[in-house]
Amino acid sequence: MKYVRIRNWVKHQAISGRNASFIKLKVSALRSQSLMDLEVAERWAFVGLLMVAASAGNVFKRNPRLLGRLVMADGPIDIDAMVEAGLLEPMSEEDAEAEIARLDAWDAEL
Repeated sequence: MKYVRIRNWVKHQAISGRNASFIKLKVSALRSQSLMDLEVAERWAFVGLLMVAASAGNVFKRNPRLLGRLVMADGPIDIDAMVEAGLLEPMSEEDAEAEIARLDAWDAEL
């Protein structure tokens, strides 16, 4: 798994694409058992990933150290724990590249 994305991102966010000016944090999502099963630091890292997804188009290279820096964590984040919890899902390299190309085309139209 070289890339990951937030599961159900499109379902929960009003704006798709890149550089959204806000994200929705639904109380039901914040109280979900899958989020509660994570360590506290990983919960906040996931909230940070929601913010990164709003600007990055919900395609993340599986790089725990870089993602940790992007969400201002103290170190690398546990991507595997978030995948196991069902908060993140793996993407094939082909799907990730297709999504990045779609987002690039969308940006070019703006």
